[in-house]
Amino acid sequence: MSNTPLNLIRYLFILNVNSSLVWLPKWPSIELSFVLGNTIADQLPTTQARPWKKALAACDLYGMKLQSEKKKRENIPESPWPIDAILFWYPVKRTYRQNERILLELKLVGQCADHGLFLEVILPAIENIGKVTNSHWHYTNCLWGHFDIQSIYTAQGTQWKPLVNNGHLDLRYKVNPSQWSKGLKFNTASSNAIDRLTWLAPFELKKCGINNQQLKKTSSQKVPSITCILEEIVQRMSSIILGKHATCDDFLEILESDVLLSWREAMEQASHIPLLRHNITSAPSDMPGQWIGSQTFATFIPTSIIPYLEFGSIFHIGKYTHYGCGNFVMI
Repeated sequence: MSNTPLNLIRYLFILNVNSSLVWLPKWPSIELSFVLGNTIADQLPTTQARPWKKALAACDLYGMKLQSEKKKRENIPESPWPIDAILFWYPVKRTYRQNERILLELKLVGQCADHGLFLEVILPAIENIGKVTNSHWHYTNCLWGHFDIQSIYTAQGTQWKPLVNNGHLDLRYKVNPSQWSKGLKFNTASSNAIDRLTWLAPFELKKCGINNQQLKKTSSQKVPSITCILEEIVQRMSSIILGKHATCDDFLEILESDVLLSWREAMEQASHIPLLRHNITSAPSDMPGQWIGSQTFATFIPTSIIPYLEFGSIFHIGKYTHYGCGNFVMI
């Protein structure tokens, strides 16, 4: 899609609960962000900790009562860390007992896709919050202080390679920020007929969606068109490569002429894909992101559009990507 690399490192954690009962909040990434971010800031030297503490300052009021779920979305800071990172839980249930396992994915994006940063800063902090009970964020049956890291895997294309197995770190395994795409054929048309998009996490797109007047459910309900989703994907790519203040136009200007032509053709095709039905509903007000559900289109999505959607699925789009929002799968 672009000659400029999109850097990303994906780490999949398997956490083993080591207490009799653990209760997870409705959207665990919010608590993890606060607990892990503050632990990182406390462990860093003063100069390196300064940007972390500045970014986390907005979370202080929010984090005072972690166990309380009576919080509003607008009080959740969109960028609580000074790095571009995504915390995505694999939601199964909210209650775990001893020796049950929890899956969590951490994604380091763009210039922050640094394996050294992970090994030297993030991993020790995660080990700390698993072992140490801290009065600042402890409450009855919380996860913090009650888990071990069973395994960690890193993504290499569609495969997960072991980095930590049974608690043992493989320092010989080299991780680089381009291996996530190894073997993924983004420039090859998919042979699968796809007409449905399911949001695995709440989403709140920055670009304008379309009001679904035809289904007459609620006039305020926003169901994003394929065109809107593609615009969000380009905005995400632009911010990763050119910086958070860059626009879609800034990104399109750096594309090769043939890639730009391909993009324009994809947008033209997207404008002719009508929505057939959906079950998009409002996400709870104490979770990041406004909407959740799935949407089905009246025609199959052209194969030329699929690679763009695959990028969006991996990198997440819209607001609150830090907490795993804006993630979807195609069926």
